[in-house]
Amino acid sequence: MTTIAINDALETVANAFDFHVEKQKVALGPDCIPTNSYGLVRYNQDGSREHVGRFCSKNYVPHTTDDVLALTEAACNVFDGDVKVRTHFEHGHYVDITPSDQDRITVYGGKDSLFPRFMINGSYNGRGFSASLGYYRDLCRNLAMMKKVNEGSHVSIAHTSHLRSRMDSLIDTFSTLKEKWQTMSTRIAQLTEIPLNVEQFMRDVYGEPQGKATRYENKIEKVLNRLASESYRLGQPDPRRTRESSAWLLWNAVQGHEQHNSSRSKPTTDFGRVIKAENKFTGAAEKIVAKLVA
Repeated sequence: MTTIAINDALETVANAFDFHVEKQKVALGPDCIPTNSYGLVRYNQDGSREHVGRFCSKNYVPHTTDDVLALTEAACNVFDGDVKVRTHFEHGHYVDITPSDQDRITVYGGKDSLFPRFMINGSYNGRGFSASLGYYRDLCRNLAMMKKVNEGSHVSIAHTSHLRSRMDSLIDTFSTLKEKWQTMSTRIAQLTEIPLNVEQFMRDVYGEPQGKATRYENKIEKVLNRLASESYRLGQPDPRRTRESSAWLLWNAVQGHEQHNSSRSKPTTDFGRVIKAENKFTGAAEKIVAKLVA
């Protein structure tokens, strides 16, 4: 990748995260009574401030925008063509890195297109940095990771300061992640060939109805409608009639519902929906399909 292209990507990230986060002692009440606890404060360019993340220890060192830029630069370096970057901040830095279309794969006779994504998460919630290889699916606009299906596609990065001094090591980390794209491609192709009972899959993911059965039934109906719509667009049989669908389509129906249709997804940005879709339902769905290709 050219230096100019990398610089463009870094400029996008720097402009999005043009603030800094500091550790401060927590003060309580209108009289600002000091405590022995520490928290994090985000200082914006306009002079405003806001608390981020959780309480932290006295020895905690918050990462900086420069650390996020170092990770972005390392990720960009493993691709040959240009990349696009998207950013999001929600109690931490999130960067989504999109390589050129040359890494695209397709299933279902070319009707279902998938593109690799690097996702960098610099959380202030005690989890530190992580980097994941995921995919963007054109058909449903899902942006998802499959950590259980594609082992090694998610790595934790020590939450230390001055990450730029570890650039060679970081580039090696992202190079290893990139190699997992071929593994993920193989797993996805396998999942398209594995039929599952739709009703059983829904029970395994969402459980039996608790309390108001109508609310439960409405949710299942929405997931099934999404599944049927995507099946139709791919030239596949209607799963509401056959009561059967592929593991790949079922997984994406759950993932798509949690990202785009669930009530908790509506107030957030596109990137925010991805974060909130990492819940017990998508976790249960991935656990099921991961066992099928283990």
